[in-house]
Amino acid sequence: MNQANFPKVIKIILVVSLVVIVAGGIFYFWSQNNKGAQNLSTSGNSLSQVSTEQVLNSLDEARTKSMDAKRIADIGAIRTKLEAYRDSHNDSYPESLQMLDKTYSDPSTNQLYFYARCEAQSYHLGANLETNYTTYLQSDDDKGPMCSGDKIEGADNKGCDGTNGLFCYDFAF
Repeated sequence: MNQANFPKVIKIILVVSLVVIVAGGIFYFWSQNNKGAQNLSTSGNSLSQVSTEQVLNSLDEARTKSMDAKRIADIGAIRTKLEAYRDSHNDSYPESLQMLDKTYSDPSTNQLYFYARCEAQSYHLGANLETNYTTYLQSDDDKGPMCSGDKIEGADNKGCDGTNGLFCYDFAF
């Protein structure tokens, strides 16, 4: 080998080594992030089926969290409206949520949120969450029924109406 070709050979070896290192790194990170895709050929699933399922699950989870975020925001807005109502109505809360200037309903069922006025100066308000938002559920009141017209079961392990698989987010005043 003559000395004029020696720098070219070194450059080629360096480029090939760099390509091998980069390709190996890409394969390593891909394999670490796709461990769930192992044994696809034996299970009969294709990579696109697994990816589609993961995307659909992620979208469903995002939809559920979005609905719960709306419910939590609605409960906060209703509490504010209830206090404004009380301030302008001789320290009395409304008999129903329909008496507020805006009605709020569950984004999934379109039903009004749970509400009971117990005497003129107390109420119990709740919404069913689909996810166990520990931070929010730890900050709610967890009250049982406060009067005969109150059907809200405020414990966090069931919906406000006792439905399994839901979580009651409630406030009492």
